[in-house]
Amino acid sequence: MFYYNAENFGSMADVDLSIVTSGGVSEYNLPQYTIEVTGMWYLLGGTVWIRLRPENYETLVDLDCIQPTTFSPPNLYAIYGNKFKLYLTPDTQYPLKIVRIAQIPAPQNDNDSNFWTNDAFALIRWSTAGALCRAYLNMPSMADEYDALAARELERLLRESDVKQSTGQIAAHMQ
Repeated sequence: MFYYNAENFGSMADVDLSIVTSGGVSEYNLPQYTIEVTGMWYLLGGTVWIRLRPENYETLVDLDCIQPTTFSPPNLYAIYGNKFKLYLTPDTQYPLKIVRIAQIPAPQNDNDSNFWTNDAFALIRWSTAGALCRAYLNMPSMADEYDALAARELERLLRESDVKQSTGQIAAHMQ
């Protein structure tokens, strides 16, 4: 499998639904590859998403010093390092929705996908064809044509990303 350069694949907005709270547990690890959390909700009764308000970690530690611990649906969260803390301590299981900016890892297997392998399929195709023509087929003029197609496709993706980010249609792919 070929990759578009051997460098970081960038970041994108993402919604993670992988974490479910446990009763009596207030601290959790952030989902892998999280760069920034922009919002957090919990699912109440299986039907309504309730927004949690962000707060600084020290405030939550101060609030959580009451003994015995108060168990209830949470209403605040704080991020610290690669973890987050909820307050009030959840009394039962609540699925969490975390809206975040996530680092996109390079694909590891041939069947892995991310926005690069979906939206940037043509960019990867033209870049790979140019690299093959230049390095293995000794066809520099054809490689230049493929490089121009790749540059045009990258420009299109950047424009599309800017439009999506500025209009709020959906979160932009490239930050």
